[in-house]
Amino acid sequence: MHLCDSNTCNLAPVSTVYGTMDKAEDKIKCLNITLSILRVYGIFPQKNKELNPGKAFFIKLAVIAVFCSLTMVGSFLHLIMSLKNGNKFYSVGEDVNNIISCILSYIMVGMFVYKIKVVAHLYTFLSNFSDFGKPTSFDKVNDRFSVLSKLHSLILELDIFSILLTSNVLKGDQCGKENVEYGLKEICGLVAYTWMPFDIDRFPAKQIYLSSQLVGMHYLYFATGTIAWMILETMNHIIVRIRHVKELFADALMEENVQSRREKFNFVVKYHTVVL
Repeated sequence: MHLCDSNTCNLAPVSTVYGTMDKAEDKIKCLNITLSILRVYGIFPQKNKELNPGKAFFIKLAVIAVFCSLTMVGSFLHLIMSLKNGNKFYSVGEDVNNIISCILSYIMVGMFVYKIKVVAHLYTFLSNFSDFGKPTSFDKVNDRFSVLSKLHSLILELDIFSILLTSNVLKGDQCGKENVEYGLKEICGLVAYTWMPFDIDRFPAKQIYLSSQLVGMHYLYFATGTIAWMILETMNHIIVRIRHVKELFADALMEENVQSRREKFNFVVKYHTVVL
């Protein structure tokens, strides 16, 4: 099917033939649900600030990163004490797992934030229909992933909730018995085994630290899971653009008018270069 006939292509500029002018060129129209979630968590800039988030955005994330590190720091110190005093602490393997999971989460979130302007430019391009037109399957894919993003967030929340509940939070009585039986000095009832250079095994220090563990671990796991999902969603939107290029190539080859075919072909080559 032709996007235009020969006479129309002779009279109209290529950008007009293939594109519908959109005054809000910088408005991001894709990944609506996923980006809204990341905005709530402060990992993606607010609307109209995507391309220039400002220093406050990065300072806020730095403060959050420090707060979320409490669990990792506690596990790291506990690991050191376990290696030094094996008869007083245990669960070295759990310490290592907690430390590795936190580090990997920090790396993933950190890399995303480091490239935040590049990511914003990408989504601005994927949402810009004035230069190369709107892909025929854009709305279908965007709407489908909006539903899937909500479902993914719900499943991710349930997974994180189950992980936190199956940790040491509900094993306080068992931990206390093991402390007495084996002469250990573990702080019971926390998400992960922890050691601190000051006493937190008392009210309200223990409850405050537990709350920080729950909030921090949830933040890291949910942010990491959402970014991983966003990569999949982004790939599908890029595929939509590639398919659009393919459609325009086919249309250009079917054009009978030589001049119009040349214009269309040059336009599609430019589009292909930008997409790649």
